Amino acid sequence: MLRLIFFGDPVAANVVLDNTGPNKIVLCPLNVSMKGIITPSLVDSIQNESITEIGSLIGQLYEPYYDFYKKQRPSLNGAPMHDLITIVYVSNPSLFKSVKRNVTVEESSYLTTGVSVADFRDQPQVNESFNNYCEILLDIDYPAFITEISTTMIGKI
Repeated sequence: MLRLIFFGDPVAANVVLDNTGPNKIVLCPLNVSMKGIITPSLVDSIQNESITEIGSLIGQLYEPYYDFYKKQRPSLNGAPMHDLITIVYVSNPSLFKSVKRNVTVEESSYLTTGVSVADFRDQPQVNESFNNYCEILLDIDYPAFITEISTTMIGKI
């Protein structure tokens, strides 16, 4: 589920969380997806070495993200490719650290509407049978992520 959905329609986000079933949802928070930074030099390398159609298209897909982040967060030296993080998770979940927790989304607070809430204490209160029991991604092995992206898009699998 996306952060934008949480903020834009927290009631719908809770409906999904509460009605999908335990262990059926993986959440990739923005603080994790922001780690999936692709640099212009990597894009150039993929385009130059690629034997796949997707490799030749990456520049067109990347450019709008890069232009946005170059203005909004110039210290990143690239652009986080949020969608690629989720695709890589599906193909290789071993690249991620995660925990499982019950998650709810704040629906009505002026300051926190759309904020997801989970118990991250040392001894969290968790109910594995509740539908909102989800996997939450905490971190990614960035070098392995870059290798996965490069190898797949270049086509040298």
